[in-house]
Amino acid sequence: MALVTNFAHNGITKEIKRAPMALGPLSDHIVAVVGTAPNADAAAFPLNTPVRVSTEELTAKLDTTDSGEGFLVHFCDMTRQQANVPIYVIRVDEGADEAATIANIIGGVDGTTGQKKGIKAIYNCFEKPTIIAAPGYSKDIGVAQALGAVSLDINCLFTVDLVGAKATDVAAKGDALGNDDTGFGNCVAIAHTAKYNNHYGDLVMPGSVVATGRIAAEKPWMGPGHRGVAISGVDVYFEYNPLSNATDGSLLNKHGICYFGNTSAGGWSLIGNRTLTGRFISHVGLEHALIRKLTQALEKGLGRNLTKTFMEQEVGKVNNWLESLIAEEVVMPGSSCYLHPEKNTVDNYKSGRWFIVVEYGAYGVNENTVIELYESDGVVKAFLENVLAA
Repeated sequence: MALVTNFAHNGITKEIKRAPMALGPLSDHIVAVVGTAPNADAAAFPLNTPVRVSTEELTAKLDTTDSGEGFLVHFCDMTRQQANVPIYVIRVDEGADEAATIANIIGGVDGTTGQKKGIKAIYNCFEKPTIIAAPGYSKDIGVAQALGAVSLDINCLFTVDLVGAKATDVAAKGDALGNDDTGFGNCVAIAHTAKYNNHYGDLVMPGSVVATGRIAAEKPWMGPGHRGVAISGVDVYFEYNPLSNATDGSLLNKHGICYFGNTSAGGWSLIGNRTLTGRFISHVGLEHALIRKLTQALEKGLGRNLTKTFMEQEVGKVNNWLESLIAEEVVMPGSSCYLHPEKNTVDNYKSGRWFIVVEYGAYGVNENTVIELYESDGVVKAFLENVLAA
């Protein structure tokens, strides 16, 4: 009896081809902080190990003696007070002096064990942070540069503290830190310190202890400028005047530095819309959010054959996602995804490379409202004509 070689199945075969999964919304902020907590519960916060903090109970374990030593407990308190976001805490040992502590903050990779330490341990966070900080130590150029290097790798913002006797000194220190190539296009620089009161009493903390939570409270594509902060004062006051560009505060903003100032809204606000190299914080945050989401979505297709159907589906799911971002006013109408018309060559295709373009528009920031007062003779003439006709 001969075998029927072209026989498949006498019945029904089920084949399901599902549409590509939706990309979903952009994520909110995730914070990572590196610092000291001399009286922390060592079991809850092992050295150089990211620990996810999302409760007051765990925050309290950063200070088992309730003495307020170190910056980590204050950073977590202020960040959680302002923003409902996860915080990854990386505790390092205090050194014999400040230089030794700064070396621990910068960290590196243990040559024997391979353990990442200090700022390097940020790479070990279970979730990728969107904002990183090292409050109290980021005024050191080495710490700031280490934060900048990580920010380039994982596409995140970072905060640094700047101090100086005068606004010109602070601006000069900001100018000396670095440029876009070294990550400072991702840097939100904060001038001086903030004063506030809590159960520890009257505190004077580095500006980033307060400002990082203010940034994290907004969506990544929204700027933190002119948002209120719960502080009572600053160590050095820089005037804010919306009608003058000659103030010390305006000088700081011109150099990409944020500060705490008084506005007509009352109380204190974070004044500043830009990163250290002049980019809008909201534009940088949006760019990072788009990169993270697109990487996560498109990584799932690696290893698949580059068929016409596959490429159309990948482009289609990104366009569907962009439509939702347009509806939510995250990106401008007209934003779209398409195959690159020149770079998709035979040679690139045979090398396993293909190019898609995600073209988008970011909304501008209301940084300077211009009011024009026009004294019109026509209005006066119409008034007089109405009076004379009466």
